[in-house]
Amino acid sequence: MHSCEKQFIECISAAIRGYKINTICDREVDWLEVFKKAEDHNVKPLVYSSLRNDIYKINDKLFNDVKRYTILASVLQIQHMKQVEKVFKEFNDNKISVIGLKGAALRNLYPRPEFRTMSDLDLLVRKGDIENSEKILLKLGYVRFGITKNHLSFKHKRFLNIDLHWTIDDKRGEGNVSDLENEIWNNTIKMSIGQASFLSLSWEDMLIHLLIHMAGHVVYSGFGIRQMCDVVLVIERKGHLINWESFYNKIRTIRIEKLMVVVFMACKSLFGMEVPEIVNNRIKDENENLNKFINYICLGGVYGRKDFASVYGGKLAFNIYNHNLKYIIITMKQIISQIVKAIFPHIKKIYEEFPYSKRCTVLLPVAWVHYISRHILRAKSIIFFIPMSINRYRLFKYLNL
Repeated sequence: MHSCEKQFIECISAAIRGYKINTICDREVDWLEVFKKAEDHNVKPLVYSSLRNDIYKINDKLFNDVKRYTILASVLQIQHMKQVEKVFKEFNDNKISVIGLKGAALRNLYPRPEFRTMSDLDLLVRKGDIENSEKILLKLGYVRFGITKNHLSFKHKRFLNIDLHWTIDDKRGEGNVSDLENEIWNNTIKMSIGQASFLSLSWEDMLIHLLIHMAGHVVYSGFGIRQMCDVVLVIERKGHLINWESFYNKIRTIRIEKLMVVVFMACKSLFGMEVPEIVNNRIKDENENLNKFINYICLGGVYGRKDFASVYGGKLAFNIYNHNLKYIIITMKQIISQIVKAIFPHIKKIYEEFPYSKRCTVLLPVAWVHYISRHILRAKSIIFFIPMSINRYRLFKYLNL
């Protein structure tokens, strides 16, 4: 990692533990780049919360902008949580058991819960309650706009989208979670948001679900630092409530043991997390795969979609790994289409960026060259997706995903 990434990680590590950073990796660190990375991973408020006032003098305008962003993001999260409280209350009034997944339960592990931003709300209900649950959400002003193999998606004009799950199976590997799903409802714990109570997975099942969710995202698009922070805080703050022998046996049954080991090793390497003994005893020398995994996380952003290389490099690697010829062809067509668009944009796009070319069409070739030079970083990204695909293919193969 270069100095910018090291500074970014140090800020995050301090923030999730409620500290302010007391060291700067490099006095010449590019703070604009640090916050760009924070934006990619949707953790800008966390990075801001780790900074002391005397660091502001590095760049007053930048930090004031980030401060305003953090205040606005926090206010929006507080407003969203009031709506989440209303949603849980409606489920309770209708006597439908509902489990709040991921952010709904994890946010209170953070020193400042509003800084653990949520982009949507994930709910889990029993399959037999799906129809009545949908009626509740429609009554609250949500509109159904999508369906996948494991959830319905709802949107609202003012509030967070909601994904209504009937299963926690979110991976594409060889294992299944049917046995685990039969147990989770018996192991739930009670939590609350405002005056509304809701069920949460036990901390053991919560950690397993985070890894299942990561497995699904690794093979499709990737995941970012925020998910790693969730793992760190579950282990550091609730690890004493987890039966690690039971946890490890479930992970082996689901067949995501290698992913779990690499995630825990990455958390140790990045954030100094103490790895549970039962896992630590099974760790071998995996530095090469660990470095690939960390680079995959740092490059990809919160959903592995930071740039062209992240999106299509991951897609191509996954389809090749699964010998899926149909989707390999589709992905290659998408890649070629993106390359053509990058080199030969629509004339309207050139007119928008360079108005002089519209006023004087003779200068259109000049504007086109200007466009290419401005978007040279995108061209580099297009070239970069090939080695990225190779590295991700090897990583998928190692992880058995």
